[in-house]
Amino acid sequence: MALFLINQSSLGHALTRWETRALEARMSSSGEPAPLGRKWLRAFLSRHHILRSRKYQRVEAKRLRAATKKNVASWFDYMQLLIVKSIKPANRWNADEGGLMEGKSKKALTIGYSDGSDLLQKDFNSRAWTSFMECISATGKSLTP
Repeated sequence: MALFLINQSSLGHALTRWETRALEARMSSSGEPAPLGRKWLRAFLSRHHILRSRKYQRVEAKRLRAATKKNVASWFDYMQLLIVKSIKPANRWNADEGGLMEGKSKKALTIGYSDGSDLLQKDFNSRAWTSFMECISATGKSLTP
């Protein structure tokens, strides 16, 4: 069960605490759902120190698939080109966008690997977003919204 939870988490399909309990109850040998105590999950996590209960962050599925080691490495290779390095700091700008998804709660706790990295949950649904953006130069100057 612990290995299954780690695999699901690494694939972007981390199970919630409720889903983990329900799955364990259905996996009983008699074929009937086994009744689990109120503290079953806490005891399960204490037996499997590699797991922990954490909040997850939703990420669009195609964005998660595009963040490969090869793509990130090629970006840093590009940043080392002389033509890129010749740009003056006052002319280097970074724009960062953030947003809030309407109708989705991030309060569900999931079970995943306890290595400290974020748990990512693939999101296949399209929903309305409220976006915000900030733009700052390498010298610290920012653009007004």
